[in-house]
Amino acid sequence: MTFTSMLIRKMVRSSEKHPSIAPGGCIKNFNLNISCSACADVCKEKVFSAVPPRYDQCTNCNLCLTVCPTQAILPAPSFLQQIINHMEAEKKRSYIQCHKTDIMGGLNVHCIASIPWELYVVLALDKRLEIPITVCKECEYEEKVTALFNKIEEVMGTEFYMQHFVFCTDKQDEDVISRRELLKSIKRSGLEVTQSVFFDLDAIEQGGLFYRKYLLKKLKSSQNAPAGCAWKTLILNKKCWGCGLCAHICVNHALFEVEDESGEANLIHVPWRCTQCGACKEYCPENGIDGWKRLERTEDLQQKILLDIETVYCPECHKAMKNVKNVHLCYYCGHKANKTHIHT
Repeated sequence: MTFTSMLIRKMVRSSEKHPSIAPGGCIKNFNLNISCSACADVCKEKVFSAVPPRYDQCTNCNLCLTVCPTQAILPAPSFLQQIINHMEAEKKRSYIQCHKTDIMGGLNVHCIASIPWELYVVLALDKRLEIPITVCKECEYEEKVTALFNKIEEVMGTEFYMQHFVFCTDKQDEDVISRRELLKSIKRSGLEVTQSVFFDLDAIEQGGLFYRKYLLKKLKSSQNAPAGCAWKTLILNKKCWGCGLCAHICVNHALFEVEDESGEANLIHVPWRCTQCGACKEYCPENGIDGWKRLERTEDLQQKILLDIETVYCPECHKAMKNVKNVHLCYYCGHKANKTHIHT
């Protein structure tokens, strides 16, 4: 890619003043017959109720960012820059409040639930976050706020959560010393942070998991990061025979097949890429997926899980096949064998 083309793409992205759906990221683009209206349901301005979306009506509440099950909605560069500026501030403590909170200073957003949980963790790695929640108790988005912070505690652990997040009714005095302020912090310069976001154009424009990828970069570079994350992996039942259809329709490529030394295919799940959108569970022809289970914390942030499947392999092509009594070949090899038998 030439410098000119990169510059043009950067200018196009920078001109956007609202969130936008990444090309190919929306679960509806895969023709899975799966109904998803999360972004349309949360948007009061009905931006996503039309095709194409009516971005001119967007008020930049950014709630669509956090409700999209596949993380297919990208933030406006201005919103990211707002968070980056707050990240760069030379303070050990950070205040994040919604627009209804009458507090001066800090990071003001439309709703506390407007920021993806991954970006909250990125902020918390360098600061202690103090979040006024008085107005949340009277807000229609209270459940979303609760779910967001439950997710942070679930993935990052209770110790990290308790150490970095303080929920208050008012802004605390600046001279209060927190436990977080006693720990050594490694900060990247404003130029480095900006480059990691705005110059990684491919990562942004590919859509899904942009926030997750950014979080992984931060966790790997920060000495203050906790040991590992507790992602989730699939729960398979005995109906699963390894057809691999789930791998083909996974929007974020959290599932894929690999062949072992004997040429037999195995199904692999990558937990950090999985957003539990439900596409694989919904589309499984055998109802072989029961849901997800929480993994133990591991320092291997990008671990891969070999799924335990009672698989029968076709002796001809070594592909997985459904275990049916008196059937010894997969559908394709069996069909080929029958055609050969008829012609002979």
